[in-house]
Amino acid sequence: MKLKVVFIGGWLIGSVWGGLAPVEAAEIPYSVPEPIIGYNFQPENDGIISGENDVVASNIESDIEPGIESDEAESSNTLLYDFSVLLGAGVRNRYFLGDDTNESVPIVAVVFDLEYRNFFFEANRKNRINAVLGRAYAGYHIWADEDSSIDLISGNYITGIETQDKDSQPIPELVNLKKRKDDYNFGVRYSRFKDDLYFSTELVYDVFATSHESWIADTYVGKVLTQGNWDITVGASLILYSSKVTNYHAGVTPEEVAPGISSYHTGSSYTTNFEFSAQYPVSESWVFETGINYNHFSSNIKDSPLIIADHMVVAYLGLEYVF
Repeated sequence: MKLKVVFIGGWLIGSVWGGLAPVEAAEIPYSVPEPIIGYNFQPENDGIISGENDVVASNIESDIEPGIESDEAESSNTLLYDFSVLLGAGVRNRYFLGDDTNESVPIVAVVFDLEYRNFFFEANRKNRINAVLGRAYAGYHIWADEDSSIDLISGNYITGIETQDKDSQPIPELVNLKKRKDDYNFGVRYSRFKDDLYFSTELVYDVFATSHESWIADTYVGKVLTQGNWDITVGASLILYSSKVTNYHAGVTPEEVAPGISSYHTGSSYTTNFEFSAQYPVSESWVFETGINYNHFSSNIKDSPLIIADHMVVAYLGLEYVF
């Protein structure tokens, strides 16, 4: 049994189709400091533990004229961050040819958010499970009001494909398969948070041709429910992949054919994603957390000779320490 350690930008339990991800509650306009998903979503005075810390930047000279309110300038010069570490265990079913990860593993996940002025680095966004799994964004708010924002974003959506097993031995069916690289995409996102309900839609593209050289569209709806000291997150998303993305990760070229794997080419595809997660504070610094994420693949993903299941399920539980 191997220890899985993930820092933001990596993966705890790899996903070919990125539906875990992204690892992700709502994008909040930079002038609003409260994260919206997880135990630290609660308002400051409700008795629920908050993991958020505000540090006002120093050594910044103010050019605000006397008599003008300085709230906006103070907010824009405020460094907002949220940092925690999760210790626990996770499990995922087998869905990819040669996949041998159908076992529970101990996990250590580092979740870190940072905002300064209009720039941000975020993990504890969009849906809670993706934050734990390590999907992260870097970006810039180009417009924001009290409950909406339009952002330039960048991040990893789909991990590459390994052609070796956990013992570093070649997988026979994948012996001719060319390496599929991790992607890194750039794009734009619109998000809105209102009355505990979060909506976002984003379109990204592999601008620098790191892997599939095409686009991914992701739309997500999530809601935070409070039951006593429990914070419960439910959410669903639809992720669309262009035909180039689909064939890069699920296609097989004639040159890659091997015993047990045939040539395969298809069109655009999609995954649907449903998640449930819950957090409960057990002390001033420790929070119990658990979650489950279900991803269903479109039929042309399932029909790929590289895919052995029509779904992927990830579950985890653990204790999170909030700094």
